[in-house]
Amino acid sequence: MWVTRPSLIHGQSPSFDVDFLERVKNRAYFVDWAPQLDVLSHTSMGGFFTHGGWNSTLDRITLGVPMLGWPYFSDCMCIEQGWKVGLRLQDDDYATMETLVSRNVIKAKVEQLMTNKTFQDKANEWSALAKNASIEDESSLNNFLSFVESLKSRSFM
Repeated sequence: MWVTRPSLIHGQSPSFDVDFLERVKNRAYFVDWAPQLDVLSHTSMGGFFTHGGWNSTLDRITLGVPMLGWPYFSDCMCIEQGWKVGLRLQDDDYATMETLVSRNVIKAKVEQLMTNKTFQDKANEWSALAKNASIEDESSLNNFLSFVESLKSRSFM
């Protein structure tokens, strides 16, 4: 599934050549929106191609989904080198979505992500850690609730 949101390309919706859509119709599905958490938690989810945004990265970590990162405005090094839950599409730390990448490179990285069991094992490990951190008697939840209460007690006028 490819989620191609409206205004993705310089304020315009992406358009695909009819011949391309015909060639990939049995192996690709294009939508302009999808319920991200439902998609990520589906049992058929083997990996996720991401721009490396923090919220999306945390969603994937919590749900145990390996990632292939291609940074748009952030850094994907933590996905590969820090947490070891996936790969960066490009080895150049400063490469962004503005940099062209050949289909052979994309294919090789996707195959590496999908065939190396280590990425799924690490994703599952981090998922368990993330879930354990949010258990009610754990300090992270208590700290968060304390923070919310402190905000409620202050006036922002």
